[in-house]
Amino acid sequence: MARSLLRAGRRVVVNDVCQTAMRKLEQEGATAAATPSALAAAVGAGTLITMLPSGAIVREVYTEALAAPGFAAELCIDCSTVEPDTATTVAGWVAAQAGAAFVDAPVSGGVGGAEQATLTFMVGADEEEAVRRAEPLLLQMGRSVVHCGDVGSGQAVKLCNNLVLATTMLAVSEGLLLGSN
Repeated sequence: MARSLLRAGRRVVVNDVCQTAMRKLEQEGATAAATPSALAAAVGAGTLITMLPSGAIVREVYTEALAAPGFAAELCIDCSTVEPDTATTVAGWVAAQAGAAFVDAPVSGGVGGAEQATLTFMVGADEEEAVRRAEPLLLQMGRSVVHCGDVGSGQAVKLCNNLVLATTMLAVSEGLLLGSN
C-alpha cells in the first residue's frame, strides 16, 4: 500500500516493527520514522494511515501518536481489521485530542490486491466529508471504496465478509471431502 502511494507521487513516512520492510520502502523513496510518535510528528498536518495486526496495537499506536509533540494530522485512516469498538474508541480519541477526522477502512484483496492496487476498502466514517477526503488516497491503493456507515461500520462489514468467506471455504472443503469418499 505504501508502494502504491509512492508510485502516485505521495510523500510517505513509514514506521514498522519489521526493519527490513522499512529499509526496502526507504530505498523506494519513503522516509523511515523510528517510532509511532516520530511518525506522527513527521506527518504534520497531513494524513496518518495505519495498517496494524490487532485492536490492542491500534490503540497503543494511536495513544503514542496522539501524545507526540506537534501531532497535527487532519485525517487518520486505519486500514487494520479489528473490532468495531476499537475503531469507535480511537475515533473518539482522535477527535477529542487532535480535532481530526477518523476513518476505519479495512481492506479486502490480500497481498496481491495491495501489490496491484486493486484492494476494496470498506469505510466507516461519521462524516461524509471525511470519506471524500480519504477516497483519493484509498483509490491510489485500491480499486473500490465502499462507505458502509458511521465509524466502526467498515470493521463490521469486513468481519461479516470474513465470516462469509470462512463459511464458504468450510462448505467447499466438506464437499471435497464427501466427494473423495
